[in-house]
Amino acid sequence: MSFQYEEGLRPDSANRYRHKLELCGQEICPYKLPADEWENDPKQWPDVRTLDIFVFLIKSPRLYSLEAMDNYRSLEAHTFFTSGWVQTVYHLVTKSGNFIFKADVRPSYRVTETPHHPWVAVKSTGAVITAHCDCMAGLRETCSHAGALLFKIEAAVRLEITATACTDTACQWNDCFVENVEPAKVADIKFYTSQAKEKLTHSKKPRHVLEPDPPEVQMEFLKSLASSGSCVGISLFKEFKDRFVGLGPKPSQERLPPPLRSLYADGNEKLSGEELESACESAKAKVEVNNAQVTYVEQVTRAQANSKAWHDQRVGRITASIAGDCLTTNQESPAPSLLKKIASAGKAVQSPAISWGNAHEADAINLYKAVYGEGKKKVFPKGQILTSSSIPNIHKQCSVTGAGLFISQANPCLGASPDSIVRCNCCGQGVLEVKCPYSLKDQPFLEKFPVYIDEKFASETKS
Repeated sequence: MSFQYEEGLRPDSANRYRHKLELCGQEICPYKLPADEWENDPKQWPDVRTLDIFVFLIKSPRLYSLEAMDNYRSLEAHTFFTSGWVQTVYHLVTKSGNFIFKADVRPSYRVTETPHHPWVAVKSTGAVITAHCDCMAGLRETCSHAGALLFKIEAAVRLEITATACTDTACQWNDCFVENVEPAKVADIKFYTSQAKEKLTHSKKPRHVLEPDPPEVQMEFLKSLASSGSCVGISLFKEFKDRFVGLGPKPSQERLPPPLRSLYADGNEKLSGEELESACESAKAKVEVNNAQVTYVEQVTRAQANSKAWHDQRVGRITASIAGDCLTTNQESPAPSLLKKIASAGKAVQSPAISWGNAHEADAINLYKAVYGEGKKKVFPKGQILTSSSIPNIHKQCSVTGAGLFISQANPCLGASPDSIVRCNCCGQGVLEVKCPYSLKDQPFLEKFPVYIDEKFASETKS
């Protein structure tokens, strides 16, 4: 152990360390004391009991905080002791009559490295005062290595090693530890303690082996099951499997239409206007979609921005978000930025307004559901918006469901992704589109929103 251990500590750690020494009445760091000041005589050890260790490791308040000591690693510390990691224990008596014990303890997983050097201070009554170790956890009030040292002292007291009349016997017990750890094959390692292995062996009851019935008896039993007509389990037997062929659900044959980016060719940019128009005419057949494909695309893209298929199917199509720009751009020379929006998925734009809208879009849809008759809630995730008693039944059997990408069958290059689809028995089907008011958050409400819902939940226009 380094003679300069205390000097190598940081100022705050050094102050805590000196405080420990003051508590046990020791003026000099134990790591600086010469070997001849330490004794190997278990007969002089105080009576350290399990309760003393429990109080120190679990129940006593920490020396430097008001929290309870919650070192549940005490079980690991006991394993260190029973595994023979704790080497010879030495002690000295301070001027105040307290005992300081030290021992080398092997690392828990690196048994070939230099041992750790814990020390513990104990009163003459057996009560533990404090502990320290040069491991990473040693600057705290306790660690598994210090706990293992305490368990060895407790074992000597419990086994009456400290009360034996022969000093040599006590010293021999103290010097008994594992010196070398030899490697072994996994098959040769005993992972059970002798007590656990004995308990496991005795708990096993002799197995009663059943002899299988003859094949003809088994076949008669299977035939009786087959005659009932309702035992699907016999489909696993080759003699009866044919009767179940074709009874299951037919697998879906629907496939997504190829994304429009598959029409891209490097040579197209060199074509003249007439040649490019001719190439577009010949590609029309590849763009067409049938009604089943339109339905399937909408179903598999309902996660919208979180769906890869949604991004793939939008590329090359004029969607609702850019339809206005397409109408106002120069048809003879479209804006390059607009063409880029159409022909590429683009990166998701992040701004305070977009982030706020994404976070609250579901709240707006839930509020719409409550107002128009689908699930009435008293409290919404972001606070109290409405109470169930204030909501009349406006629509009959109203339902609001998520929506994916709708592709126009007549014009496959057009598409739209509404926020939700609304259906009710009284009004039929409609589209729900949520708009974000973030940009108007600091302006008077009625001045910027001429349409509002009155106390009867009917749309009104500001006069």
